[in-house]
Amino acid sequence: MQSWYFRVVAIGLGLAAFGVCVPAMAQNEIVPTARIVDVDWPEVAQGVLALSKELTTPPPGFTSKQLADVDRQLDRFTFSNKDTLRPLALLDVLMDAIVPGVSQVPIPVLAPIDTARYVSESMRLRRFQPKPVRAFLSPSISRMQFLGKSTGYDIILSLKPSSLGRYKTANPLQIHLGGSGILYEVDNQDKSGGDAQRGTVVEDKTLQDLYPRLRRDLSDDGITYSFIKYGIPYFANISCSNETPPAAKIAPCAEVEEVLRTALRELRLIGGAPLPMPAAKQGVAPRPAKKSPSFTYYAPGNLLPGTSQDGLGGVTQKYLWGASDLLFPIKLTPVFANSQNFMHAGDCLGQQIFLDHGRYKCRQNPGKILEPREDNMENYAYPWRDNYCEQRDDVRRKPKDCPARERAHEGQDIRPRECRYDGTRCKINLFDVVAVTKGSALWKSDSNNVKYIADDDTGVYFVYLHMDPDSLRRAGLKKDQLVPRTRGQKIGEVGNWMGTTPHATSAHLHFEIRNPNELCNGYGCTAAPYWTLIRAYERLIGMQGTEIQ
Repeated sequence: MQSWYFRVVAIGLGLAAFGVCVPAMAQNEIVPTARIVDVDWPEVAQGVLALSKELTTPPPGFTSKQLADVDRQLDRFTFSNKDTLRPLALLDVLMDAIVPGVSQVPIPVLAPIDTARYVSESMRLRRFQPKPVRAFLSPSISRMQFLGKSTGYDIILSLKPSSLGRYKTANPLQIHLGGSGILYEVDNQDKSGGDAQRGTVVEDKTLQDLYPRLRRDLSDDGITYSFIKYGIPYFANISCSNETPPAAKIAPCAEVEEVLRTALRELRLIGGAPLPMPAAKQGVAPRPAKKSPSFTYYAPGNLLPGTSQDGLGGVTQKYLWGASDLLFPIKLTPVFANSQNFMHAGDCLGQQIFLDHGRYKCRQNPGKILEPREDNMENYAYPWRDNYCEQRDDVRRKPKDCPARERAHEGQDIRPRECRYDGTRCKINLFDVVAVTKGSALWKSDSNNVKYIADDDTGVYFVYLHMDPDSLRRAGLKKDQLVPRTRGQKIGEVGNWMGTTPHATSAHLHFEIRNPNELCNGYGCTAAPYWTLIRAYERLIGMQGTEIQ
């Protein structure tokens, strides 16, 4: 396999190279550089022929239109020696019939489809009328959802119950596959210690022969395998629980990991093309000129005293992720970003010091006296406070940009505009949660986790947590299905669910940003969302906030 090369594309208003801050007028904001990955298309061409020698000639049943489609696809290729890629153009046209859109993806697409059998059957048809894609899926897969993007692709695979062996679950088990043609770098990610990539090298020789440098990572997302092929970073993730006993309705990782490995062994090249990749629509949008009389915030990385993991603080840089017109994820204002664990009614991670009259304080921050009522007015007031990198003591959490790069909070917690107290806690399902950009929402049935896959040329992913399943249904989401959303369209409502358990946390939205990068590959590491949220909020209220020093 060739070395990993990158073609650098500077993104943002005049950014010349990664790590350069924007001018002072833009408040020292940083737009991370995206790098377009250099695909080894000659190796892809060899891979196509290894699938089937029959791809050198169109099938007899092809119409004149389909033959013209092959020529048109070839003409679009941004590769000098086009003749070597004619079999790939033919494969694209063949596969488009059962996986629509695969020919538009600008990187090689891998999926658990028996490509050789499909090509062989297609070549023998007098009239080209292929069977549905499910006829060619790997035996363990019951359904495949394909999402082609301008920067790569995502695939959601639903597994047959029979493939799970002795483990039985009421909820369908899924695998999330993907590949990215762009990668981001930020200068505060941990690259020390030589091998800084997330996860460990997989010792299975059979898998390593297929995917040299294959890595395995166990995180809050389950198990993720990542690898590089044709120069492209790919990932395969399966949701599971590493707890003993496993969380309710969530498959134990030890029982289902082999299913993920089987899917890796069954991946085949199904298409993709050397097409121009658009520059990510990032940049620094102007801040509103008018100053807000009320919106204030502490600087990024300024967490509540004593609450950061290992006392190392948070991410102090003002990174802007995603599209420059990214929406705020809660529709109505005002909203209040602050800690859930270490503010009023928080559990201090089980380290409360109890005082008189029901009051208490956290051992982590003993200078702050707290009350057990979630509706305390301090929870619903400015200033905002960053809580990315906050203490969590969960080894599955591994934010590569936090000063403490393990056991730290990987998102920002946001409370809605008010607490309508029911005598016990704040009511939920009152305030709409929306899509921050164009994309697709995936509600994972074994949790309250909504993955949001941006389709705005940035390649960024988002994660929304703690919404009640009823609110997700009302918003039109369907369990385990990719549901397209436009920018600003409803996804759910602010809730208080922890996994599958109702009322297990306070009423708030947990919001994450994930970017494809060389440390965590295609699905990416979590990235500090606080400054991005501040700027999106300023656009929402049409006024600029004031930073508290």
